Amino acid sequence: MLLANVLHFVKEQTSVLARLMQHVKPAGRVVFIEYDQRGKSRWVPYPISAEDLAVLTAAAGLTAPKVVARKASAYSGDLYVAVAMKP
Repeated sequence: MLLANVLHFVKEQTSVLARLMQHVKPAGRVVFIEYDQRGKSRWVPYPISAEDLAVLTAAAGLTAPKVVARKASAYSGDLYVAVAMKP
């Protein structure tokens, strides 16, 4: 499952991610693209730092996410790509 710049629009990220995980098979990968080191704004109302993503994925029953890429955002902070798996 690919979640690219999606979860930062959702206030109840934990419950939404848990519901989405019902559609991921065991050993399935979940790829996240989100902002790190960025404050709240109207374009990113609920930012998910890489540190916060670890808490979020654990609550959803996923493995610890591994950040596999980073790039400076043109707007502020960094964009990161992280991968977690459903055990």
